[in-house]
Amino acid sequence: MNIRKNIIILLVGLMPLSSVFAFVGFGLHLGQNQLAISDFSKSMATTSFTRGGFDNTFAVGGYFYIDAIPFIDLDVEFQASAKDYKLAFSESVSGQGIDSDFGWASATTYLTARKKLIGLGIPLLANAKLHYGVGYNKHVITPMADLDMVEGLLTSASGSLEDGLKKYLEDNTKDISGFHLQAGLKAKLLMGEVDFIYRYVMAKDLVPDSKGFSSLNLRLGLTF
Repeated sequence: MNIRKNIIILLVGLMPLSSVFAFVGFGLHLGQNQLAISDFSKSMATTSFTRGGFDNTFAVGGYFYIDAIPFIDLDVEFQASAKDYKLAFSESVSGQGIDSDFGWASATTYLTARKKLIGLGIPLLANAKLHYGVGYNKHVITPMADLDMVEGLLTSASGSLEDGLKKYLEDNTKDISGFHLQAGLKAKLLMGEVDFIYRYVMAKDLVPDSKGFSSLNLRLGLTF
């Protein structure tokens, strides 16, 4: 009985300390970007081009934040995602063509100023809070293959058209910047934390025919 009482007293005593002195947090990030890229096809007199689409890319990465600054937390998140898509191209005059899987990849940095909205308490176990934030994001992405790109390589490439296109996509990444809004629920038990975040990203040209996309994110980390 005394042991149980001492454990309860210890937990109650540690919870305020973990809240007051949690100046730094870091951990693993897992996410799903709810974006959609449509199929595209075009046929001309001597050429035929078809590119498959995809949606809902998964992301993995890490995060780091500091909450020692009054009123707001400063948060940095890094994530990477990739997705395969089909590509088929044929040119009847030269006889060259492609029928293969290609990939789209993205490396992203999110910088966010966050603020607590409501604090929640779970007696003897943990504390939690609803939070919201606004920030800046930067993306480095591989371009999607298109007909003009393939036809340009057809006239200039000396080797395999498929190898030439793969090298072109790797060497011609695009830098895109934007802004985002987010809201989340973070729960903390002693030095561990779990954070669920909904984010809406506004970045032109990141997703074809769209000015933004939403994402669902899960964080698992430690606080000090």
